[in-house]
Amino acid sequence: MDAGLADSLHRLAADCSAVVALLDRRRRLAASLEAASARLRRARQPSEEADAAKARLAAFHRLNEVTDVARLELLGFRKRWLLALCGRLVDTGEMRIRHARSQVQLLEETIDKLRND
Repeated sequence: MDAGLADSLHRLAADCSAVVALLDRRRRLAASLEAASARLRRARQPSEEADAAKARLAAFHRLNEVTDVARLELLGFRKRWLLALCGRLVDTGEMRIRHARSQVQLLEETIDKLRND
């Protein structure tokens, strides 16, 4: 039982690391979007303004793409974790039932031996 739970914990830690990396990537893209917006505000000449607007639009699209990917990854993370947790709970319950049955059988055998002696 402990090995199974430890395995689940290791998988949870790996998934959490992936989520942290994803959120960090999104944070960096949001920062680049802010920087592109600031460049657009500072742009004075028409050609620089057009380039800054293109850069801001590209950063905005990248941020949206990463946000969509992040949403899907977080949903997948939740599904994987719930499935693993449910599986571990079922395994733990079945193991406890088997253990209880073996204890009952051992107690019945002990009582029978005591009665026969």
